[in-house]
Amino acid sequence: MPARPSLTRILLRLIALAMLAVLAMSIAERWAGLMASQIPQQFLLYYVTPMVAAALLLFGLSFAGRETRLSALLCLAACVPAIYGAEFYLQYQRYDVRDRVETAARQFGNPFDPRSLDEVVADLRAKGTNAHPFMRILHHGGPLMPIANTPNRLIAMCNEIGQYLIIRSDRHGFNNPDAIWDQAPVEMAVVGDSFVHGFCAPKNDGMVDRARKSLPSIVNLGIGGNSPQTNLATLVEYAPVVRPRQIVWVHYAGNDLSGMMQDKNHPVLRRYVDEPGFTQHLVDRDDEVVRMMDRFFDTEYGGTNRYAQTPIQSMLKRPRNFLKFTSVREALGITHWDGATVDFDLLTRIFKRTKLLADSLGSKVTVISLPHVLQAAHELELPEQRLRDIVTGLGMNYMDAGAEMRKLGDTPSFYEFGSYGGHLSPKGNALLADMILRADGRQPISSR
Repeated sequence: MPARPSLTRILLRLIALAMLAVLAMSIAERWAGLMASQIPQQFLLYYVTPMVAAALLLFGLSFAGRETRLSALLCLAACVPAIYGAEFYLQYQRYDVRDRVETAARQFGNPFDPRSLDEVVADLRAKGTNAHPFMRILHHGGPLMPIANTPNRLIAMCNEIGQYLIIRSDRHGFNNPDAIWDQAPVEMAVVGDSFVHGFCAPKNDGMVDRARKSLPSIVNLGIGGNSPQTNLATLVEYAPVVRPRQIVWVHYAGNDLSGMMQDKNHPVLRRYVDEPGFTQHLVDRDDEVVRMMDRFFDTEYGGTNRYAQTPIQSMLKRPRNFLKFTSVREALGITHWDGATVDFDLLTRIFKRTKLLADSLGSKVTVISLPHVLQAAHELELPEQRLRDIVTGLGMNYMDAGAEMRKLGDTPSFYEFGSYGGHLSPKGNALLADMILRADGRQPISSR
């Protein structure tokens, strides 16, 4: 009769099988990306290493001597709780939004406004102001799809360094002095997501507003949440109105490509890519947009309160991040791009449309790549390298903000929450303003 396996062997084999099960699930989720060979460094780190560890446990230690097996189990019993304890602490810090904002407020010398965004909007409306929160209705459906904020409204946006950013949107819903729309042709139009829009600089001194001090003839076409498709749509709808000599496209490496994939099948956005000449003629439909946005706010807007959930509640919504000790890996600097498959053919078509539009307007295009805080300390990852090659291959200029940050040192200082990221700090907005001016061939502010 064969001897029964010891408890230590059983435990080691169960641990190894659990590791292999999680590994199989992860590979199944990202199989297309692996086959596309877009993530070799991630494959080595997240797949080969766990496979080797599981094989060691399953075929090595489980057949080793009793003392070796016991030592391995004791080591695991000590290391695993320690790693997940560190993960819990780091995630708690990450999701404790109120504490981060209060800390940033002290750092930048601002009083802390404890109100939620909904309370800020309610207080503004109680004073007779027709205020709206920042909101978008790209997926609202219907024959009209607004791209920007509500035109001609006081827009309450966000608070990351103590005070809320509150702006008056222009006639088309962007963050500009309204008179800029009467000045065509202009020197420059800047398009991008929330970083271009100006989040969350309470004095409304984001990158474009800083550049405007030296280049008054500049239009901010940035809107929070933009993807490459919405950047293209924004240029198609509004760039012909102001006929910019220079178009600056600020690409956020943190989530623009994943946003592109989320918007890939959007019924309206894909028409800007697939149908030459498609437009909603939004520049002539501001009154319709206002009515639609007002109705949405009155009947469907669900509210926003960043302080509503405790850090524990936020962590429970993302259990996979905890199990994969994402925050520990970030702290160690070994977190890579998440491996989501990117349709580079779609990205190429988006930039080709942009180039054709720019050529028709007599505009030059510069793409500035802005990294996530975790990407800023490193060279471009493979997806961003591919984007750079697409841009330069089409004859457009390319600038790497991450490289500029590394030259200056202390890359977390360019972000409002430091190593936790957030939007750009005053230092970060100053750097991007300089890069915008350099794209226009002007002397940067910081060198004067």
